[in-house]
Amino acid sequence: MSTQLSADPVSPSEAVFTEVAQIEDADPLELDPLAETIDPDALDRLLSRGDVEIVFTYQGYDVRITADGEVDVLDSGSNSFV
Repeated sequence: MSTQLSADPVSPSEAVFTEVAQIEDADPLELDPLAETIDPDALDRLLSRGDVEIVFTYQGYDVRITADGEVDVLDSGSNSFV
């Protein structure tokens, strides 16, 4: 699944958390804290610096997020976008 951040002031880390919760059809509070995988503040700071792409695994998904706000979530088990 791929999402573009809206004009609303949503942090990149929040967008990742929300996107994975939506894919899992779960309440975001049911997910593991993002901070157990990646430092959310560092993620937000790095992406605010311009032409950056960050890839990491969270909740069994490969997540790619770019500075322009694109969030891609890949099911790491099947290698297909969800």
